[in-house]
This record gives sequence, structure tokens and C-alpha cells, in this order.
Amino acid sequence: GWRERAAGHVELLVARRWNGERFTTLAKTSREVEVACRTPLDLMPLFTGRLPEAIAGRLVADLLSPSFWAERPVPTVAFDDPDFDPDAMWRGPVWLNVNYLLVEGLRRSGFAEVADELAVRTLRMVNDGGGLYEYWNPLTGGRASRATQGFGWSSALFLDLAATRARPRR
Repeated sequence: GWRERAAGHVELLVARRWNGERFTTLAKTSREVEVACRTPLDLMPLFTGRLPEAIAGRLVADLLSPSFWAERPVPTVAFDDPDFDPDAMWRGPVWLNVNYLLVEGLRRSGFAEVADELAVRTLRMVNDGGGLYEYWNPLTGGRASRATQGFGWSSALFLDLAATRARPRR
């Protein structure tokens, strides 16, 4: 029963939020309007592991495009979006928790190689960036100017990604 309900939710998600190119986010003002700003939230339906193959493939292609993919992916606002700011919270910096969810979603959706590459780039960013922070500047790989240091969930997720990478493959 739970699998049927999950499949039904994915069908609703696709029907209501897929516009043929990306999943949309709606802002509620006096009416619902589509948010133009491109963020990794557009890619999060991968986490379901249940998307139609063509849609999942389109999301992965978007992730791997220059909009989101670089030496230190994934910015919280697309690199080519006018609202991108590499140091402003939720306007461009890389958050380890966002990357972690995308790694899991890629694995669930059958894109293990892309998941592995995102995990490697995320771990390298942390190692090369001078430590564990709340978020990182995606252009420099260092601590974003207003990010706190020693952030708990970044630490926990870094350890989980590192342990997963260290396990032998079957």
C-alpha cells in the first residue's frame, strides 16, 4: 500500500510541477506564481527514485550542465541565474546537506556514477577548503564570508559521505 501511495504522489508531482523542462516551485502571493530562480530544489524530485526515466535523465542533464556543475557543485542558485551570489546564504553557496540529498537521489534514480562524482567533488571541496563550515563559496571552495565554522550537520554528512566512499564496492 505504501508503494502505491508513493507512486501516486510522484504522479501528482509530475502532473502539477513538471513543466516539460524542469520542476517548478510556486510562490504564493495574491496568486500562485512560478519562481523563475533556478535552484537545486528543481532537482530534488530525484530523491524519490521513482521518476519516469526521461524526466530523471533531464534532471541529471540539468545538474551536469554549467548552470549547476563545476569543480565545486552544486550552488544553491544556478551559476547563470541573475540572483547568483557565491557568498549570500541560499543565493549561491554550496551546502553539504543539499549535495548529500542529491547524491542519495542520484543513487536511488540509477545514476550511481554521477552520485559518486558529486560525492568526490563535495569531499574534495571540504578537504581543500580548510574545514567544515555551514556553507562554501562555489567559486573559491573556501568558507563563504558569513558561514559559521564547525557546523554540526555538515560534519555528520561529511563523515557519512567519506565512510560510504571508503567502503569497498561489491
